[in-house]
Amino acid sequence: MQGKGAGLREAVAKLEQDPCATDAYKLVGPLRDRVCGLHMRRDYRLAFSFVTEAEDEQGKGREVVAIVAIGAKTSGPGGRPPAAFELVHEIFGEPFSSGTLKREPCCAQDRPQIAEAELEDAMATLRRLSRRRR
Repeated sequence: MQGKGAGLREAVAKLEQDPCATDAYKLVGPLRDRVCGLHMRRDYRLAFSFVTEAEDEQGKGREVVAIVAIGAKTSGPGGRPPAAFELVHEIFGEPFSSGTLKREPCCAQDRPQIAEAELEDAMATLRRLSRRRR
């Protein structure tokens, strides 16, 4: 099984406890203010963001962590960028830019946010891409 032993349970437990206390970092490029990355074992990466759910009766929305993608960091010839984060850029319709791999903490200044509708659109794109790649 691909990804076995990558530490998904451990990564999810960290995010559930306090996503800002992890060693997560903002992605570089156009998704910087929308998605964070987290290193897992065996050279895997997890991408996540914060989403505010629909408002309740008091007009307040609850912020939740949404896992956007999990995948291997595979480097190809010529130092190709990480495949997991290439996929994240693709599902959000943004060009991938490896840029400077400066690790800015995920929760530094403002937390990356995506709208619930944007998350739904991204997941629909991911499903289409998954079917096409089978």
